[in-house]
Amino acid sequence: MGDITPEYAAKLYQDETKRQGRRGGVLRACTHHKTLSFAKGFFSWAVERKYLRENPFAKVKAFGKAQAGKQQLTEDEARKLTMLAMDLAQDGDWRGLAVLVQLLMGLRSAEVLGLRVRNLDAKGTVLVVEGTKTENARRRLHIASKPLRELLLRQCAGLSPDQFIFASTLGGQRHTKMLHQALRRLCQLAGIPTVCPHSLRGL
Repeated sequence: MGDITPEYAAKLYQDETKRQGRRGGVLRACTHHKTLSFAKGFFSWAVERKYLRENPFAKVKAFGKAQAGKQQLTEDEARKLTMLAMDLAQDGDWRGLAVLVQLLMGLRSAEVLGLRVRNLDAKGTVLVVEGTKTENARRRLHIASKPLRELLLRQCAGLSPDQFIFASTLGGQRHTKMLHQALRRLCQLAGIPTVCPHSLRGL
């Protein structure tokens, strides 16, 4: 670490801004901004622990303008998506139900796919979310929507307490990409802008 000078740190960041991303094209500004923030934080820690005398990234400035958040649905668009997801869920489509849970309960994709039957508590009125990031992410959420409660209870019928709510139809496969694909399909069917699952948490 001691070989990294301020000049070399600036070059490393400059090279990072030109790096090709996994989806093609150079990295977005928000991505290399975050990388620079991590580097500054790590080397600040190294200075505090007296591994280094100075932080070589301290004066490196981020450049490029990050996009202002993810695209959000309007209230009318969200209502269209909700009604479509509800109709599909009532017809037994697990994708519609999974999107509905994410939309109405504000969960992360991994949290939705990580739900087990035992997480549907208090006769279907409470959803116990284990969380995927920190201990604070564990929470008990009241399910205010009666139709959603009934759909979840029907989905869990016949499953053992430790089974995943949505894994029974997936052969045990649970990947967040599945919810991305499901939401993209529902947005197209509803005739609304295509958004990512994470944007639903702000609705």
